[in-house]
Amino acid sequence: MGYRVKEIDLHGLYADEVEYALANVFTECTAYGISELNIIYGKGDGVLKQKVHSALANYQKRIISTKSYEANIKISLKFQESKAKIYKKKLAEKIKEKNNKAYLEEVQLKKQKGREKYSKRMKLK
Repeated sequence: MGYRVKEIDLHGLYADEVEYALANVFTECTAYGISELNIIYGKGDGVLKQKVHSALANYQKRIISTKSYEANIKISLKFQESKAKIYKKKLAEKIKEKNNKAYLEEVQLKKQKGREKYSKRMKLK
């Protein structure tokens, strides 16, 4: 998947809403394969900035690198396949297995019918 950027502006949020907003944006990044996240918290007195930095500790396994600025932070994310994509892949594999099994059964039936026809012809001669 290509290089995709997601931006979230936290202006107007209360400090206790930051964790919820970050949880949502990280879920969205996972679902859509987004590799770069820009979180804007503004200059102000730094309350949102502190809250963002402390909340990011919950996502360290997903973060490759961060670059902090005065009013925002840019984050490079590890790509994680979404659960939906993983489910679709597993479902496709199951369907493929089922189709292969059905095909092999059909081939076996044709072989068996072919043998039966051959043995009937031999009996008629």
